[in-house]
Amino acid sequence: MSALRFRGRAAFLVLLAVPAILAACGPQGLAGAQPGGSAAATADEPTLPARGGAVARTVPASTRLAVAAVVARMQGKSEAEIERRLGASGAGRIAAPAGSFRYQGFAVRSIVHQPAPPPREGVATALALVGFQDRLGRSASAQVAVRYSAAGRRLAIESGGWRPLPALTPRVSLYVVPAAAMEPELVRRDASWERLYLAARRHGLPMRQAQALPRAPADLVVMAFWRDALPRGATVSLGASADRRGLAMASEATRHRVFPGGFVVSAMPARFAPGGDAPVWIKAAYAPGPSAGPQQQQARLVGLYGLGGAAAGR
Repeated sequence: MSALRFRGRAAFLVLLAVPAILAACGPQGLAGAQPGGSAAATADEPTLPARGGAVARTVPASTRLAVAAVVARMQGKSEAEIERRLGASGAGRIAAPAGSFRYQGFAVRSIVHQPAPPPREGVATALALVGFQDRLGRSASAQVAVRYSAAGRRLAIESGGWRPLPALTPRVSLYVVPAAAMEPELVRRDASWERLYLAARRHGLPMRQAQALPRAPADLVVMAFWRDALPRGATVSLGASADRRGLAMASEATRHRVFPGGFVVSAMPARFAPGGDAPVWIKAAYAPGPSAGPQQQQARLVGLYGLGGAAAGR
């Protein structure tokens, strides 16, 4: 099975000690944190809850403002702009993870505020899970931690940061495109996830119109667009099989490209008849790697698409 493996620093586990984010937000920023570093929680070191954990019932306006300042920083806003628009000073102390992706072009889809420890010496802590989505339906999530002090309607950021959340079951969109239309796009120097996606959508075969599909073998490229940001250490596979069962697939010719933010495009050149009688099953498999914890390591099928006789039930 040909697969892509993200290499580099593994993404963090969902359960984190708050100081693991905030302590790294000094002059060195999160870039200075050790790979895989996450401090163990003590009695007075609260942890960020796991995905789907407790939700803060009441959220002060200052907490919402502090989280909004981090989100604005994540989207590439300057310290001066954040202070002017939100009345929050010190946004320059919000440190980005090393090599982090800026969520420019992504809208905030959700903010879930998490219970935080009580203020100490006038400094409060805000914790939140933030979800983003762009106009093409790509999604990314992150954990946010920020320390701040408030005076009236103004806020002073003491320290803050964020870390990406891994996708446990990423969404995949599939297109079957004539090779003559897709291959020139794949070799462009300025190729991007967005450009390739729009090209595949523009030139893709009408898979829902079986009568319009070629019944003779044709040179094609099967394009898979992974819509969720994937963590380092994850493995993705795209291949074809005559059997819909299991993970067995022919995927030696598949090539993968990782674009900023962990958004992946997989391209599999193939010659087959999408409207013919022979069944063709396209499979997309995913293993999230160390970021998801020991119980989530095994590769699993996240996309199964029937073409030819498979689509027609033949």
